[in-house]
Amino acid sequence: MKKILYVFYFLLLCLITRVEAFDFFKKHIDDALHGTVGEDFLRLFGYYDEESTSGCFRPDCHKDEKVRITWINGLFNLRKHVENNLAEFSDAHGGHTIYYVFYATGGWTEDILHSVRVKLNNHVSPVAQMLGKLWKKLIAEMGGPNGGGVIIHYAHSMGAMNTLMAKSLLTQEEQKMIHVITLGTPLMLSESAGFGSVTNYISRRDGVSLADPVGYIKAWVLDDMNVAWVGSSEGIPFVEHYLETDAYRGVVKRLGAEFVETYSYPRDPHSNMHFNYNH
Repeated sequence: MKKILYVFYFLLLCLITRVEAFDFFKKHIDDALHGTVGEDFLRLFGYYDEESTSGCFRPDCHKDEKVRITWINGLFNLRKHVENNLAEFSDAHGGHTIYYVFYATGGWTEDILHSVRVKLNNHVSPVAQMLGKLWKKLIAEMGGPNGGGVIIHYAHSMGAMNTLMAKSLLTQEEQKMIHVITLGTPLMLSESAGFGSVTNYISRRDGVSLADPVGYIKAWVLDDMNVAWVGSSEGIPFVEHYLETDAYRGVVKRLGAEFVETYSYPRDPHSNMHFNYNH
């Protein structure tokens, strides 16, 4: 019996040593790669192994509120980028809890193929399914379609397309509870999409929205009230897509101020900041 225990302890020690050694070498490899090719290059080629998740940012995630804010990111995002974005969104909305879906990047090839599949085949991706389930859960917590609840939903870039696909998982009554705000969408969402309301905010120097040329031209020529143009046209074209740009950051601050005024929800934005992850 003792020999068996010795063998067990020996194997356990070897396993722990191997894991620690792997972590040690991986850290040094990560540092070397960041110092040579940079994070953007590594992200482009899918070096980071992160998992898409849903959850809530900041406390009181299951509080009985009649107003909820949801959020989904676009392509090529790491978790740390999403955490920074969520902090800005929550700060702008008086420290309100943000329920989110984190769409983890798989690199340039995987992300682009995913977006093409969604756009051409109306594919309800696992990320869209995650968003639909999140909406269902929040609606149920607010008393269902007749409970008087409202969901204000933000979608950046490719997140808008996943938002549209997630809609198919809801009933028409549930869809009407959701008011969608897109930022830099590659597909113009229309008021007839079935949501309670839709507004597409597009920077005048955002090239990603040109992925929907018909919708882009229609919005520009016909001055579609469903599209709000932001930012200046002066400067390098097609580059103002990130949420950190002045154009989109200004939109978030303005809408956040309107939210606080409308729903009177001031909360200390720096109190007990944390994440609650649900896989």
